[in-house]
Amino acid sequence: MSARRRLLLILGAVALVLLAGRALAAMILDYRWYAALGAGTVWWARAQAIAITVLVTGGLGSLFAFANLYAVRGSVVSLVLPRRLANLEIGEEVPSRYLLAGALLLSILLGIALTQTDWTPLARVLYTERFNESDPYFDRDLAFFVGWLPLERAMYLWALLAVLLVGAVVVFLYALTPSLKWERGSLRVSQYVRRHLSILGALLLLLLAWSYRIDGFELLGRGSGAAEAFSYADHRVLIPANAGLFVLTIAGALVLAWTGWQGQLRAAFATISVLLLVSLVLHQIAPAIARRSASERDPVARERPYLATRAAYTRRAFALEQLAPVDSMLAATSMRLPAWDVAAAARATSAAPSQGQVTLPNGALAMLAVSGTGSGDEPGLRAAFVSLEHADERGLPLLLRADGAAVDEWSELVPTVVVDSGDGHAVVADSAGTVAGVPVGGGTARLVPALALQNFRLLTQDLPHPDARLVLHRNVRDIVAAVAPLFDQGSVVTPALAGDTLYWLVDLYATSEDYPLSARVRLGEATHAYLRHAGTGVVNAVTARVTLVVDTLVAPLDPLGRGWRRAFGSLYRDVSSLDASLASQLPPLVDAAVAQRAAWTQVSAATPGRTPRTLPATDGADSAVVRSGPTRVSLGQGALAATLPILTEDDRVDGLIVATAGTRRVSRWLPARTTLRWTAGIERLRGSDSLVAAGTRDVKLLHGPVRAAQLDTTLALQQSVYFVRAPAAPTLAAVSTLRGDSVSFARPGTAGVPALPPVGGRAADLRTQAGALYDSLRAAQRRGDWRAYADHWEALGRLLGRSPR
Repeated sequence: MSARRRLLLILGAVALVLLAGRALAAMILDYRWYAALGAGTVWWARAQAIAITVLVTGGLGSLFAFANLYAVRGSVVSLVLPRRLANLEIGEEVPSRYLLAGALLLSILLGIALTQTDWTPLARVLYTERFNESDPYFDRDLAFFVGWLPLERAMYLWALLAVLLVGAVVVFLYALTPSLKWERGSLRVSQYVRRHLSILGALLLLLLAWSYRIDGFELLGRGSGAAEAFSYADHRVLIPANAGLFVLTIAGALVLAWTGWQGQLRAAFATISVLLLVSLVLHQIAPAIARRSASERDPVARERPYLATRAAYTRRAFALEQLAPVDSMLAATSMRLPAWDVAAAARATSAAPSQGQVTLPNGALAMLAVSGTGSGDEPGLRAAFVSLEHADERGLPLLLRADGAAVDEWSELVPTVVVDSGDGHAVVADSAGTVAGVPVGGGTARLVPALALQNFRLLTQDLPHPDARLVLHRNVRDIVAAVAPLFDQGSVVTPALAGDTLYWLVDLYATSEDYPLSARVRLGEATHAYLRHAGTGVVNAVTARVTLVVDTLVAPLDPLGRGWRRAFGSLYRDVSSLDASLASQLPPLVDAAVAQRAAWTQVSAATPGRTPRTLPATDGADSAVVRSGPTRVSLGQGALAATLPILTEDDRVDGLIVATAGTRRVSRWLPARTTLRWTAGIERLRGSDSLVAAGTRDVKLLHGPVRAAQLDTTLALQQSVYFVRAPAAPTLAAVSTLRGDSVSFARPGTAGVPALPPVGGRAADLRTQAGALYDSLRAAQRRGDWRAYADHWEALGRLLGRSPR
């Protein structure tokens, strides 16, 4: 062996050792972090699922590739490569063992390319318990669709990719030999190559048959009816067609393999043509014929049983049975509405993107705002309760204490480790021994983290004292995903305070796109046919420890949630054992309520005899700056809820879905019993814009989203209006309220104290509005702001109907 080859081998060995060492260090560090979280069993379960997935896909991919490449090697009698010796060029035959080694190496590379690492489809099969309910057409337990079908689809796509990739490599290698070449305007194929390609073609037909099987099951969720509903044609034509094509295509694959092996190319071509023609007829032409020749002439009557089945499965998929009972106490409750939209209040206070909403002991609505990043050399996180009902004389939010008293400054929080945004790791001191991190104090203890993170400064830099620990992930979503990887996280990360300790709350949902016969609901970028609450991830921002909180008394866990809790019960706690102050801050299940609203509108529109319901086409907001999502209201006695309006077809507000917060988080239906129309209501709320803008100059008027709530057992619409002076923060200009046929509005006060009356109370009449303007006049006079003093006089004249001077 030459010195050059020896050097290359040594360098290659060193590179492999370094790569293997880094992979091993990363695995060890990952396990130690999981163990520090108390989730070591989750790590082992994930590692086993990943190992099975990698070994099956990579191993089978390599074996399949080697079998085909070995077949290609068998067609090569000898391989002669030109070699120059001095001025002579002679041919040198490559030894057969080199060809075999090359085929083996290429097979390994193709196996690596085909290796899959997504272990969640396998985990869903392992941890989804039986639903003990079957679909009416295939008689399969619903766990088959939620758990097994995604895995089977992933297996099919992998197999298709493997056959296509290896087939392309085989054709390319054959093209390098005389066995497959273009000669005199035609393609010349040897008998050996023809037989090999016929077997690959038969494999593709077997995969086509597999796709027909999967398509048959998918019809229950993605039918040919309106809004992908399962229909008469799907039941009577397409399901039998897919079953027939499944058998026929398997037979066609056997025929193709035999005819191709025997060299009967016309028969092979005819087989493929017949299969394609039959598939076209059964999938495209037969359903249309079935619809026209059905014994039931009325299409509505013909589809009615299928729509009823769809409605029943949709109710179970999204727990719509929760909406059925009308709580008598809720029906008699007068809700207390905010004046501020959360997004606008956050921008006005320069708060971080995540905010929590609570009701203070006096029943007032407030936003828990968090400011700062808590990373690097920057100051730690600060928090404050921001009043959502009042504003100061400048129209800016007021800061409050937890007891509702006004304060001037934000409160400094205990130094935090976990943040709601960003990524990366952190090394912190842990004198109390409570932080869920990996010890890195000793010299050898630094080597594994330094190698795994490729951060060799950990070996030499001074670490925090005493007892330095490495928190591998600081992002709250990453931590929750580590212990609950099979669940979808809610759209919002909510902060909560217990004393001076910050917590992050993330709701978890068990979802599925393959749940059969259910309506499809879009949330964000994802589409779901099934959504159930599976718990709430509660992360201590100081210790980085996570707990999964459930309340099985209010709503039992679904089969996936039950399976995960059965396997990893040590991570779970019941809401009754949670700290009372923390439990009271659990947010409403907004994502579940939004999904329920969308599902209910589809069910009502497709169910004969029921009043069709729709979603509001617009929320009336001018800009994304002040969009806040569902309205949060106070139900009194510290209870918080979110309201989502539903409309009838003629734009009348039919009622509200009310999602409560705290220890009993459920959704209820609250009928509106009103003739109030949504679009007309938005126009009427904007009718007082001229009065709101009276006396102001060089400002832009922006409207927040319209809020719907029950005030004194009567449905009311409300909208906040903001002044925006770029680049300053938005200020609250007024709050308009529409109840019945009456529109009123309230302005912020000017005395430097909470001066907006609770909007849930008596409507602002002429006397109230005049009183607010009088207070503004007195305040402008005291501070010597004669420009504002004159503007307020003008506004008072307009209010009294006097012509401007």
